[in-house]
Amino acid sequence: MGSLIFNIVLALVFLYEAFILFTKKNGGSDKNFEKYTEESLAKFSPIGGVVLLLVVVYEVIVILHRTGIAQFIPLDEDGSIPVYIHVPVLLGIVALYLILYFTMLKKKDDY
Repeated sequence: MGSLIFNIVLALVFLYEAFILFTKKNGGSDKNFEKYTEESLAKFSPIGGVVLLLVVVYEVIVILHRTGIAQFIPLDEDGSIPVYIHVPVLLGIVALYLILYFTMLKKKDDY
């Protein structure tokens, strides 16, 4: 039950961060306005929000599996999602976010 609550809280946090990226166009932090150009922040924010929504979708899938509502990913003997599915998905999403972060955001000339 504790890990289920953790997954729900994690999904809500990522949903909030995606909402902030979509609405504020600040790249996730107000400090980014000092460091990066507004054009690059405006391009990065919606795409970063979509990547964070992918994390939310994955967390919802994990929650559905743990509650037994939907079972469409093969499970281990103990009923959990196997590591060979967890690790590549999460590493892929983190790598995609970092690649987007470092390639799309352009620093200001005076920084």
